[in-house]
Amino acid sequence: MRSVTSSIDEGPEAEVRDVDAMVLHPRHWFVEEVLTSAPLVISDALAFAVSILVSVFVSQTLALDSPDWSHVAPSVAAIYLIVAFSTGLYPASAINPILELRRIVRASALAFISCAVFIYGLREVVFSPVPILFAMLVTAITIPTARGISRKFLARRSWWGRSATIVGDYESLQNLHTRLARLRLHGVRPLTWHAELDDGTLGEIAAKHPNWLILSTSEAWESILSRPIASQFRHISVLVPSLGRIFGQSWIEPAYVGSSTAMHFRNRLMFHRYAVAKRCLDLAICLLALPFVLPLFVALTILVKLSSKGPAFFGHDRLGRDGATIKVWKFRTMVVDAPKRLAEYLDKHPELAAEWAATHKLKHDPRVTAIGRFLRHTSLDELPQLVTVLQGNMSLVGPRPIVPDEIVKYGDVYQLYKQVTPGVTGLWQVSGRNETTYPERVALDAAYVRNWSIWLDLYVLFRTIKTVLRREGAF
Repeated sequence: MRSVTSSIDEGPEAEVRDVDAMVLHPRHWFVEEVLTSAPLVISDALAFAVSILVSVFVSQTLALDSPDWSHVAPSVAAIYLIVAFSTGLYPASAINPILELRRIVRASALAFISCAVFIYGLREVVFSPVPILFAMLVTAITIPTARGISRKFLARRSWWGRSATIVGDYESLQNLHTRLARLRLHGVRPLTWHAELDDGTLGEIAAKHPNWLILSTSEAWESILSRPIASQFRHISVLVPSLGRIFGQSWIEPAYVGSSTAMHFRNRLMFHRYAVAKRCLDLAICLLALPFVLPLFVALTILVKLSSKGPAFFGHDRLGRDGATIKVWKFRTMVVDAPKRLAEYLDKHPELAAEWAATHKLKHDPRVTAIGRFLRHTSLDELPQLVTVLQGNMSLVGPRPIVPDEIVKYGDVYQLYKQVTPGVTGLWQVSGRNETTYPERVALDAAYVRNWSIWLDLYVLFRTIKTVLRREGAF
């Protein structure tokens, strides 16, 4: 055996160095489960309480008949916790965030609906269903948000997370170690890292750290799992990097073909019901947001008109679903003679020509107006695209619409791009946006199409709120 912990580079991020400096010790599996689960239980409980308080406030403001939450809330919380524990939401180590969101929403919906049925059906108490429905919706937002905040804090605590032994070839261990901060964020406590594993070493690991074995090697995992000693580990995870690169990682399911185990991938784009559900989600969110967006829309229109000469809106031809040309509208953020300004600027600064050629973006764009810079940093320039969403030419979530000149940059991925409706936001926007390279943007669009689902859309929408508030990658 060769331990590679000391030989792996720590990487440039201070966050990785901070996490790597932790002194981690093995613990009894039950203590580990409790310490990892308890903070998430508390986080969910606080989020649940906030949802109830918001529901009470809305009910009182609108003068709605509300249930007696002092009696209803404990029952709803109890049902939620039972469902959450049974579906793996505690301790939720290494759980896919999209799958976690789906389980949270389903557990919350089941808890509230069960209590509502009991109150209406058995006790024959009459009150408005709006407070319960509103509390259910708010809970589906507050619990994932609270969990994200809690994990940020817990990831830097050495006592939090499930301890794991990671085994793999040198290259795969290096790749995992560069993502050490993310591993900790997902509740993984890497105790040791090993390569070239033999029976004796595997036995030693099983005797000292039997809680979790993570196999990151792409070749030897089958031989390791076939050894009788493998049965002494409580959890074993096998990383298959090629599946993540090709199909993404959101909806891989086990299947059984004859007596063989298989990995099942479902192309949801081939199911009409999913497309209908996505369209209904777009319309529902747009209509609900309309009372709040309309006054802002009017105010920004006036500000753009007053800031510089020219129209308030800018329409650009882009490629939509099936390669059809669509008109994408934004608030105008540039001067009217933008092409001339750009040409003159690149002539004076030829060193920026490569940046423009690579991303079609400039961090200090001379064409952008003062109000336009604000709109871009806050992403409010894209507000008019909600009209395009209502028309059906765009979706709230999807690949960013491209121009014909960009088809060559997409290559074969363009065939995937054409299968979905382009979006106002997407994986690219919540994954660094302008700070990513164009090939990374193409890879993210391909991952979205291959993993497309309503739950992925909801996950991206939640992440978009955080990205906009923190102005991540916007310029």
